[in-house]
Amino acid sequence: MTKRFVVPSTESVADMLSMLYGNDVEATEVPDKTISGAFAASFVCDDGDLVAVCVCDPAFVAYSGAALSMMPVGGAEDMLESGEFTKTSVDNFYEVINVCSRLLMSDSSAHLKLDKVYRPEDAAAVVGGFSARVTVGFKLKIPRYGVGKMIFSIV
Repeated sequence: MTKRFVVPSTESVADMLSMLYGNDVEATEVPDKTISGAFAASFVCDDGDLVAVCVCDPAFVAYSGAALSMMPVGGAEDMLESGEFTKTSVDNFYEVINVCSRLLMSDSSAHLKLDKVYRPEDAAAVVGGFSARVTVGFKLKIPRYGVGKMIFSIV
């Protein structure tokens, strides 16, 4: 079994998130792979090695987290304006990213799992020293909420 993991596509990301938010999720690939104020998630394989990182902008965290618990869109917008994210929203974001771990696996890849989610003040530590084979980014529209950005870096 190879440790190579799947590189998500716009179609696979939209399909995966559509299971959570309905069929109106829109995904487009973005050339810019930088995000300021990012939240990050680390993925490890069964032996504990860091094999992938997902970085998301505050808008994706707010909209995906709020939509999962059907919080009014105004609550997500308030978090973006203040920069203060509720525990529930970050916990929901964790669940969304946990579901997205399936985007990186296939029947022939090694298994991986979500390890941790990092708030912006800690995200640079996990992302900074990570050496990726490939990086792919997406702009994602969460229906009835808004647009955010997600970037996967994979060994």
